[in-house]
Amino acid sequence: MAKTTIYRRYRNKADLATAALATMVPVDQLARPSDDPRRDLVAHLEEFEAALEDVGIDVVGSLLADAGEAEFLELHRRRIIRPRQQRSQQLLRRAQELGLIRPDAALDLVMEMLIGSFFARHLAGRKRPRRWAETAVATLWKGLETRP
Repeated sequence: MAKTTIYRRYRNKADLATAALATMVPVDQLARPSDDPRRDLVAHLEEFEAALEDVGIDVVGSLLADAGEAEFLELHRRRIIRPRQQRSQQLLRRAQELGLIRPDAALDLVMEMLIGSFFARHLAGRKRPRRWAETAVATLWKGLETRP
């Protein structure tokens, strides 16, 4: 395929790279939420983990670090991060509606803690536990549960 063919569809490298990353696990192809938001949240994190393993966390990091231009970061946020944030919010709100987690839980912070644990282990050079998503959700869920 010729370079001109690619750039007819994509304005620049940032547009092409973020479009390619967004196709790894399209949000509209994720499983519909069930009546078990905890299991859905684990599955959501497993999909996140699998997507980064497919692309390579270091590739994503280098793309973001190399993005001296603000356009790449904004496209990445719009195409990849925000749709997944909305998805995680939906799953956590469902847990609140079902009375499984406290209504005052800071949902943005919950997801930042979960995703942050993924990156923190990688940056520290430690391997993720075999069942990282399940362990991370179980750990945070205890603090989120409604108390009788």
